[in-house]
Amino acid sequence: MLLVHPRWRVTTSRTRQCVGLLFSVAAAWLAAAADHPPLADLPGIISSADLESGVVPLKAADLEFYMKIQRATLERYQHPPASDLTDMAEAKRLIQRQLAAQLKVVADMKAGNTQAAAADMDKLTPAEAATLGRGTALSHGRVDELVAAEAGMPVNQWDKLSSEVQRAAGLDGNTGYGSAGTGMSSKLTPDQQARAQAISHARASNRSLVAPSVPELKRIKAAIDPIVVDRAQHAGP
Repeated sequence: MLLVHPRWRVTTSRTRQCVGLLFSVAAAWLAAAADHPPLADLPGIISSADLESGVVPLKAADLEFYMKIQRATLERYQHPPASDLTDMAEAKRLIQRQLAAQLKVVADMKAGNTQAAAADMDKLTPAEAATLGRGTALSHGRVDELVAAEAGMPVNQWDKLSSEVQRAAGLDGNTGYGSAGTGMSSKLTPDQQARAQAISHARASNRSLVAPSVPELKRIKAAIDPIVVDRAQHAGP
């Protein structure tokens, strides 16, 4: 889960270039991932398809898994292993290296020297790309994704589960969660009305299930947020 904070605003051309570089690297990762089939959902937990449907309520096992990951995420933020610190430092070094190379390429292109531009391009090795991915996740509020992945849940399934729990807990800012909207119901077809009712029932069930865990989720969020902000501020070049 990537948190956005006002202090992260891009204010310098150098930082804008770095952000552009990160988007370029991310695009390369996505292109590489397109050559591989998506990871299978973690069994025993609500599936990505059921989460996507919106009509299947969460089970106790789903919430239990989610809370286990959140507690482990907090522990990892507060007491990061040496490997996390190494990955963040290496990711920062790689970003600086790539940014320096990007500036050289721009200068080469402005001078009309395409041969030098090609030579100055900095290509990450697969190991470096993996380290950059981990380090960026650790530095930009996505430690929960790594912890969930290490527990066997792919990012797609985790993101959907996290979104559903956060909404049910009222921690996503969506104050309309669970309201069907009576003004719209009269315009729906019978099938659409049945689906809207099923979604409403599922959301009500999710709120009841998650309610006892909301105080703990708020405490975890309050403890993690300052660490996320601090890491992001120190992650740039």
